[in-house]
Amino acid sequence: MSHTDEEVLVDNDLVKVVRVEVGGSAKHDAPPRGPRVIISLSDEAEARAERDGDSEEIRRNVGDVVFRDASPGHTIENKSGDPHTVIIVELKRA
Repeated sequence: MSHTDEEVLVDNDLVKVVRVEVGGSAKHDAPPRGPRVIISLSDEAEARAERDGDSEEIRRNVGDVVFRDASPGHTIENKSGDPHTVIIVELKRA
């Protein structure tokens, strides 16, 4: 699997829930996102590059849950040959 896929599961006034699958060694250009909770459905080893030039290496395990602030958009590069999947719960308002 070398593709990426983003599927909206729920979109209402409060949240937008998206399943993101990034194929092995693939890159995913993510759109701007609000504050969000990310739930890892698989192990991950990735490089994240923000559009403003900041970058970081990320490693997560199945079941990890993290909060991230809003982002103007970024690119995720899967550093593994295996696909990874996350569920993103983007918060629309407090």
